[in-house]
Amino acid sequence: MSTSTVETGYGGRIRVTVARNDRDITSEVRTFLCNKENANKIIGLDTERSVVGGDSEYPPESKLVILELSDGQNCLIIPLPYVQGNKLPVSLTNFLNLPDFTFTGVGINKALKMLKSECGLTCKNAVDIGPSSWASLS
Repeated sequence: MSTSTVETGYGGRIRVTVARNDRDITSEVRTFLCNKENANKIIGLDTERSVVGGDSEYPPESKLVILELSDGQNCLIIPLPYVQGNKLPVSLTNFLNLPDFTFTGVGINKALKMLKSECGLTCKNAVDIGPSSWASLS
């Protein structure tokens, strides 16, 4: 596990952790659960993809490589190809399906489809904050 603090400007800081095994991922999930400053229980969720493979016979494939979760004070980065045993912990699955937490992100619906198909992860409460949702704010 690797942790550092990033200055965000205006006196803000975010604690960023890269976790690759069950124990470390579970520890960071507990951090989200215990954060009293996140009274609304809103978690940002994002993924990063990478194009792998591809040649004259097979087209390149887009694969998930990073899962990022943040509550504004803490950020968990999970490098998916490097997770020990290639299996995400049950604690992460349970966290993503807690009814009291809302997971938000731009294009989150597409990210969640890929998380389900590639990692078997589901999410109970997701809100897309992309351009299609901006019209409802005006």
